[in-house]
Amino acid sequence: MKGQLIVRIDADLKKRFQALSRREGKSMSEKVIGLIGEFVSSNDFSARVDRVWGKIGGELREKGLGPGEVYKAVAETRKPGGRPAKK
Repeated sequence: MKGQLIVRIDADLKKRFQALSRREGKSMSEKVIGLIGEFVSSNDFSARVDRVWGKIGGELREKGLGPGEVYKAVAETRKPGGRPAKK
């Protein structure tokens, strides 16, 4: 279900925003939706964590490492006197 968001802004700011949105080939609504989406994703902690884990997972896959190797490395590091994590 889509909802509405009503915002009161200065008339000059609205006019300038409309012109800039049109320059990008977008409606003001499309632009506002995009800006809100960017704001939420960059400030949503769970989305940040997902991006970090996604990046880490991609780097591990590039090195040919899978879940088994990660589990072993974590277990080894947690042992008393375990080896420090590689940088």
